[in-house]
Amino acid sequence: MNRRKMTYRGVWIALAAAGVLLASGVGAGTRAYADLGACCLIPARTDCVETTAGSCSDMYGVYAGDGTNCEADCNSDGAPDACEIALGTADDCNNNGVPDECDIAAGTSADCQPNGIPDECDLCTNRRASARAPAADIEQAIVHGLEFLTGLQNADGSWDGPYGGECNRVAVTGLAVLKLEDRARELGFADPLNPAYLYHEQVISALAYITGTSHDVDVSAEPAMDGDGDAIGTYFNNCPG
Repeated sequence: MNRRKMTYRGVWIALAAAGVLLASGVGAGTRAYADLGACCLIPARTDCVETTAGSCSDMYGVYAGDGTNCEADCNSDGAPDACEIALGTADDCNNNGVPDECDIAAGTSADCQPNGIPDECDLCTNRRASARAPAADIEQAIVHGLEFLTGLQNADGSWDGPYGGECNRVAVTGLAVLKLEDRARELGFADPLNPAYLYHEQVISALAYITGTSHDVDVSAEPAMDGDGDAIGTYFNNCPG
């Protein structure tokens, strides 16, 4: 990397940089103001001069930002880090002014995938696993959810659907009672109707509602649907008419 290497417009670029320093009231070669930054001159990405954003624009360069410099080159490839980031030849996902590859190589950023992207920018599987809620919190959420669900059960054992009406109650009730039955099994009950299960009465009431909406229908014309050969099928429907 050559901080003062100027392959074109060299003389007036150097003068412009020096002029900025002198106009700022500092001695030549001294960096003391935050409004100076790396000006990356293209097409040669190794050409860099520290100046103001305005002067960089006059030189048709790409300004890397106030406070950036031309010295840092963490991967020793001859191009200033600030210019690699500004020109898009290096990624800096965490915006710390250091190419991601150098963050990972130095150990300042972890890369548990590994995929070359710092974990703070790319949440990995291990971090997702460690971010799971504690088991006690999950259990409490389930308990509160079931309390809310059973609190919505109607006196006839059914649950209303999101749009109200009779026609979707059987389906919604079936889904709700299935969750109550699953919960019983999670707690070790072989039968959700076991009186020791907290919600056994709600299960009984829901199943009674569902079976109360059953209707027989002749399926003799569709033998594939007639499992026991009696030509009678059963469907559940609570729609009027």
